[in-house]
Amino acid sequence: MSLKDVSRIDMTYTTPDGTMGLMAAVWDWTPESLRLTQFAMKLRTMWEHGQDNQPCRIEVTCRKDEPPVSAVGLARGVGGVLFWGPGRVPVAGRPGDYPAENLDWQAIHTANSTMFAQEHSLDGSLDSLRRVDELLEAAHLAAREQPAKVDGDMLVLAGTYTSEVMRAAVGGTWDPPKPETGLPSLRMNLGRNGASSVSMIAKVRQFLQNGPGDAVHPAATFLADRVIPV
Repeated sequence: MSLKDVSRIDMTYTTPDGTMGLMAAVWDWTPESLRLTQFAMKLRTMWEHGQDNQPCRIEVTCRKDEPPVSAVGLARGVGGVLFWGPGRVPVAGRPGDYPAENLDWQAIHTANSTMFAQEHSLDGSLDSLRRVDELLEAAHLAAREQPAKVDGDMLVLAGTYTSEVMRAAVGGTWDPPKPETGLPSLRMNLGRNGASSVSMIAKVRQFLQNGPGDAVHPAATFLADRVIPV
């Protein structure tokens, strides 16, 4: 999935009664932790747009794979519906790695972070973020050739890994899902009493878009030096 796809509404329409339809397409759901996080980001874009354009309807078409129940639950949380198979039939979802409700986002973030660490032989230290910056720079340079292909997988995987490194370094928690939607905020409350609210995923996005001037290692070490640890 490209960076653009993560936060894009693929199509809109308006019904005769004035309801705005917000449509998105999803191709696959593997690995589930990664695709769920990206799907949550996309749903947030759709839900926020819909709040300014009521009444609205959120529709997601699964082009290839049947969605897991966790994805169906996320969509229902924002009043959306998933379709899969011939005839655009609403689907209840298949059993997957996570339940349909009350998702454990800490477990999902940990799965994404672990996946990235194992793929690139990272040890979870602040110093390992130097290697993360190298990987992000390579992705950024590749995207200069094809701007539409900025890596949305790298955004989530490097972003959650960097976040978990910071959490290990100074302590803290992920923001809980928003009660009105069930969607994660993707921000962290770091240090004693969660006094520092940051989004390392947003920092990774800036690097992918802008280049090394937004490197994560300097930002992370700056924070680690100034946040009062738990």
